[in-house]
Amino acid sequence: MIVVEADSRYLTQQVVAMLDEFDEAMESIGTIEQARDEAVQAAEDAASVTEGVRIPPYQPFAARSLAEAAEVPGDMAYINVAGQFFRKDPSGTALTTTDGATWTPAGVLTPFHFGAVPNDMDNDQSAAFNAMSDWLRTQYDTGAGCFRYHIDPCGATWRVDSWNMTNIRQPAITIGSGNLVSFGTGRTVLDAAGSNHVRITGELSIEAPDRSRAPRVGMCIGRAAFGGSPTPIAPDWAGNVRIDGYFSKAAFVNIASEVSRMRLHLTNRARSLTAVCLAHIGHMGTMDELLGGLTSEYVTLPTAADGAMSNILHDYGQLICKRAADFAIPLLGISRANPAVATFNPADLTAAGISPGDAVFFHDHTGMPEIKYRRLIALAVNNGAGSVTLGETGGGNVNSTGYTAYGSGGRMWCSTGPAAIFGNLRSLRMSAGYMLTYGAPSVLVDCSRGTSSDLSFDFQQEAHPETAIQFNIGATAAIIQGCRINLPSANQEAVSSFVRTSTGGTLRIDNFDLTVHGYTGTPSSGIFGGIGVTTLNNARIRVPYTASVPWTGWASFSGTIEVAEVGISRTIRGNVAMASATAAQMQAIASQINTVGKFQGLPCLDTTNNRVLYASGSATNSTWRDGAGTVVYTPS
Repeated sequence: MIVVEADSRYLTQQVVAMLDEFDEAMESIGTIEQARDEAVQAAEDAASVTEGVRIPPYQPFAARSLAEAAEVPGDMAYINVAGQFFRKDPSGTALTTTDGATWTPAGVLTPFHFGAVPNDMDNDQSAAFNAMSDWLRTQYDTGAGCFRYHIDPCGATWRVDSWNMTNIRQPAITIGSGNLVSFGTGRTVLDAAGSNHVRITGELSIEAPDRSRAPRVGMCIGRAAFGGSPTPIAPDWAGNVRIDGYFSKAAFVNIASEVSRMRLHLTNRARSLTAVCLAHIGHMGTMDELLGGLTSEYVTLPTAADGAMSNILHDYGQLICKRAADFAIPLLGISRANPAVATFNPADLTAAGISPGDAVFFHDHTGMPEIKYRRLIALAVNNGAGSVTLGETGGGNVNSTGYTAYGSGGRMWCSTGPAAIFGNLRSLRMSAGYMLTYGAPSVLVDCSRGTSSDLSFDFQQEAHPETAIQFNIGATAAIIQGCRINLPSANQEAVSSFVRTSTGGTLRIDNFDLTVHGYTGTPSSGIFGGIGVTTLNNARIRVPYTASVPWTGWASFSGTIEVAEVGISRTIRGNVAMASATAAQMQAIASQINTVGKFQGLPCLDTTNNRVLYASGSATNSTWRDGAGTVVYTPS
């Protein structure tokens, strides 16, 4: 009896559980049915909405030439040419069919609308691109303050030797993503000189892959003559622009624009020692002197006679400038002789195509440090023997007789021009940049044609450039009002100096701020080359301990020099440096106050006794004396 009752209770519990599961299942089914009903209703609603916007009837054509030769039925409001729609427009000028009907692009504006063919590297599509630009000029909506169309290269690759986008004065031109490949010898690939407020809304790429058919410029923006004189423009080149290839003058040129924001990744592989990645100037005399001048085949550019032009407010963001070497061949050896001869695999040397007179650069080998990171000249080239006879840039042979013996490894590279050239700028920002050169300054600033102000350079530099920034000062007194330089990388091994001036005149920099991080060597001319003609007012220089610190020798110096790694900070007023140390430090011969930057007459504040003492000499054991000449401390 007890067993039966237990079984009965168990069966009752099971039945109740099954009924609960059934109820849950029915609720789920109800939910599924409700979801199905809602989906059906949504589909019906969508059908009713789209019923009135179905694609209208259109006449298809495989190519523009076929459309131009066709007679389109009168009731046909649209045609499709190679996948691009046109609408019938009595005032249209983009396409005319043989029956006299005129047509206007429907939607975005593409090169396809004007018959351009992508991926055809044998045929230049410039005519179609320029027809597109010419038509766009007629499509400005004055009421809306913008163009009616956005240019969309459709992300495709086009051979365009030169695209004329010049002197479009109305603002708000927008260009989408695409890739332009040019074989236009001596031409500008994308010439937008004189055009106002152009925006790259996607990723635009420009390539010039053939050294024998090198354009002169990849992209040009800035001023052009409009109404008889160079007219200010305000380009806003947002988005990403990547330019890579051989350009005889520059990958990118900015001629005295006003207010720009650009994200550029530039690579110039040209062998010319004057070719650069970026030239941003405010006086065409800079272009004439450093790049041999520049003209446009479409518009008149400013000339040096126009003088300095307003060139203000520029933000380059993460500027990448690679002044890449056209060749880099493995090095097998360098002789210790007069003249020095470098040897290579004959096949490698032949493939590099080096000619007598080419500038070369040696890098990454062990031994013979005297030859590293210098710009040298190939005096003679013997491809069969795999040998290059080396000369100095100033003339004569490289005499390596007394040099350290060559070890192993390394390469010979093509020497290059600077990565970037700037001049006559007011308010420039470059942040998190990267500058690559071989045997040239990373950045060259022309100070000889007017005052620049509020310049900020923040970049890593490679590979062992002559200097990070060179100021060209001409034959007169050059002035920069506000200059900040930040070199953040540990791999900064400039050969000559971090900053230097050209010879001829004098340079004054107000509010100069230089920070160098993690440097591991000593430039041959110290931190600042040309200090004898340089005046720094209210300067702050922060450098590693191992760098060569210029405590004296300036034309005039007012400010602070800090060697942060070892805690040395000296304030200098009118070329007089004031150091500080405790009494114990001044007496310790191994203390930094006695081992770094000590010179006869160096004043030092004895912080223990609150008095100023003076070094009697530059030796580590030179005594410290008071103003009366009495010896106070003798380091030991």
